Amino acid sequence: MKRGNIVLDITIFTIILFVTVLIFFVIGNFWSTINTDLLQDSEFDPNGSLDDAYTNMDSWIGSLGNIIIFLILGMVAFLLISAQFIETHPGFFIFGIFALILIVVLGAMLANTFIEFEEDSAFTEQAEDYAVAGWIIKYLPMFILLVGALVFIILYAKFT
Repeated sequence: MKRGNIVLDITIFTIILFVTVLIFFVIGNFWSTINTDLLQDSEFDPNGSLDDAYTNMDSWIGSLGNIIIFLILGMVAFLLISAQFIETHPGFFIFGIFALILIVVLGAMLANTFIEFEEDSAFTEQAEDYAVAGWIIKYLPMFILLVGALVFIILYAKFT
């Protein structure tokens, strides 16, 4: 196995987490906007037969907030499991600490970007729908620090 891949995994985890939550916010905003416009357009649906489809789609879009939670838990589990299987030398610990600090700084920049994005008036409804995911992204530096600490504990406390 290659050594030192866990730092790259934590970086990828951070970016994927941010992008996923951002995409789900945009999808939710797009759906609520288009749903309102299409339901008001009587020419598009003269019989009103699309109400059931819109109701089903609304429930699916509303469940994206729960899907994000499972994605986050899955990615954290992947990081912890992969840390167990990566063989590393204790000499890389100092490099890992510096890399974790850089990743926490990256997480802080992404969290600030997300807060600006969330405070936009167009996304207030989605902020309520994705409260848990929004909370995790707002506190992304601390979340990364916690996950990184767990990864380092698993990575360097193995009995091999």
